[in-house]
Amino acid sequence: MNLNLAEAAQKLADVELSLGETDRASELLDTSIGILQPMSDADPEFFSYRDQLARAYQTSGRLQLRTGAVTAALKSHTKCLEIYEFLAERDRANTRLLVNVALANEDLGNVHMRMKDIDAAEIAFQKSLDLRFDLAESDPTVSCNNRNLSVAYNSFLFLKVQQGKFDEARVAGQRGLVIAEGITRSNPTSSLAQQDLSVSLEYLGNIELTAGNPKVAAGFYQRCAQIRQQLADAAPEDAALSRSVSVMYANLGQVCLQTEDWSDARRWLGKSLEIKKSLAADDPDDVRAQTDLSQVYGQIGDIHSALDENREAMNMIQKQLDIAESVADRDAADLTTQLRLAMACRKIGLAHFALQEVGKATSSLNRAMTIGERLAKEAPGFLNHHLHLADVYENLGDITLEDDDSEAEDWFRKSLAVRKSVVAAVPGNAQFAAQLEMLEAKLLKDQ
Repeated sequence: MNLNLAEAAQKLADVELSLGETDRASELLDTSIGILQPMSDADPEFFSYRDQLARAYQTSGRLQLRTGAVTAALKSHTKCLEIYEFLAERDRANTRLLVNVALANEDLGNVHMRMKDIDAAEIAFQKSLDLRFDLAESDPTVSCNNRNLSVAYNSFLFLKVQQGKFDEARVAGQRGLVIAEGITRSNPTSSLAQQDLSVSLEYLGNIELTAGNPKVAAGFYQRCAQIRQQLADAAPEDAALSRSVSVMYANLGQVCLQTEDWSDARRWLGKSLEIKKSLAADDPDDVRAQTDLSQVYGQIGDIHSALDENREAMNMIQKQLDIAESVADRDAADLTTQLRLAMACRKIGLAHFALQEVGKATSSLNRAMTIGERLAKEAPGFLNHHLHLADVYENLGDITLEDDDSEAEDWFRKSLAVRKSVVAAVPGNAQFAAQLEMLEAKLLKDQ
C-alpha cells in the first residue's frame, strides 16, 4: 500500500511539473521520498523500494537544479547514483540498471558544472560515456544504446569546449556524429533521429566557431539549419522546433560576423530575431527564451558597432543588457548567466566609448571586470572566463591610453598575463596566438 502511495505521489509530481507547478511537485516528491526511504532502509535488498526511491531522487534533483537549489540537487543525484550502483552491482546482467547508472552520472556531471567544479564534472561525464560505450558495444543492434552513446559524446564535447580542449572535443563530436548519421540512415522518417543529428552538427559547428574557424563552422551549421527547417515546416506549432531554427540562424549570423560579411549577418540575425521576439512574447517567464532574445540583440549590436553605427549599436546592446540583468538576478549562482551579464556590461562599455562617453564606458567595464574576476577565481577551469577577463583588461587599457600611458600599460600587462596563460593552456590555437601577438605589439608601441 505504501509503495503504491509513493508511486502515485511521483506520478502526480510529473503532472504538476508539466503544468509548471514546481512547488507542488517538490512537495509530492518529498512525500514519496519520505515514504520510500525508511522502507528501503528497513529492507535494502528489496528491489522495488530502492528502484522507486532512486527515481524519486532523480526527478527531485533535476527539479532542484532547474530552480537553482544546486546543493540540494547534488545531494539528490548523489543518492540516486548510490542506489543505482548498489542495484547494478547485484544484477550485472540488467542493462536497464546500467543505463540508469550512466544517466545518474550524467545528471551528477551537470550539477558539478553548475557548481563550477569542472574536474568533478569531467569524472562524472567520463563514467557515463564509458558505460554507454560498453552498452553499445555489447549489443550494437539496440538503437537506444547507440543513441545514448551519441548523446553522451555531445555532453563530453561540451565539457571539453569549456576547458578549451578543442581537439578532444572534435574527436568526441565526430564519434557522436557518425553514430547519429547511422541511426538516421536506419530510420530516415524518425524526427527524433533527425533532431539528434542536428544537435551533433550544431555542437561540431560550435567547436569550430569557438576555435576561430568560422568557415568550417558554417558547413556544420548549414546542414543543421536545413534539417531543422524541414522539421519545423512539418510541425509549425512546435515552439521547441521554432527555437532550434532561430538558434541556427543566429549561429550562421555569428559566422558572418566573424568573416565580416555584414549583409548576410543582418539577414540571418534578422530572421533569428523575428522568431525569438515571438517566442519571448509568448512566455515572458521563460528564461531560455529571454536569454535567446538578449543574445541576438547583442549580435545585431555587434554589426552596428563594426559599421560605426554607434547610436544604433547602443540601442541594441542596451536591450541585451536589460534582459541579461533580469535573467542573472533570477539565478546568481549560474555561471552561464553571470558570464553573459559580464559580456553585456563589456559591450555596453565599448558602445559608450565609441560615443566618447568615457566615464560611462569605464564604469561598465569595471563592472564587467568585477564579475569576470569573480568567475575566473571561482571556476578557473572554464576557458571563456579567462578570455572575457583578458578582453576587459585590454579594453580598460585602450580607454586610459590617451590620458595615462602608465595606467594603460598596467592594464595591458594584466591582459597579457591572462592571454599567455590561455595560449599555454590551448597550444596551437591560431586565434588565441594572434590575440596575444597583437597585444604584445600594442605594448611595444605604448612604450
